[in-house]
Amino acid sequence: MGQIPHAGIVSDPDIMMGKPTIKGTRITVELILEELGQGLSVDEVLAAHPHLTRDQVLSALQFAADYLRDEDIAFGSPEAA
Repeated sequence: MGQIPHAGIVSDPDIMMGKPTIKGTRITVELILEELGQGLSVDEVLAAHPHLTRDQVLSALQFAADYLRDEDIAFGSPEAA
C-alpha cells in the first residue's frame, strides 16, 4: 500500500523529536489520542487546546487509523484476558 497524504500532520526531527504533530503546532498526534483515550470528548480536547480546530483533531484520528492499517501489531492472546 502506498503512502497516504496527511497535509495537516507533519514530522520534523527538530520538533517534538520528530513525532507526528499537527502542522504549525507542537501538539502531537499521540497527545490527542491519549486525551481521547482518557475519555475526553473532542469538544474537551478543543477547549484544552483552543488553537486547534475540529478538523485537525479528526485529521489526527485519521492519521492514526491509516498508520495502524499498515502496521504489523502483536496482540495478547484471548486466553490471557
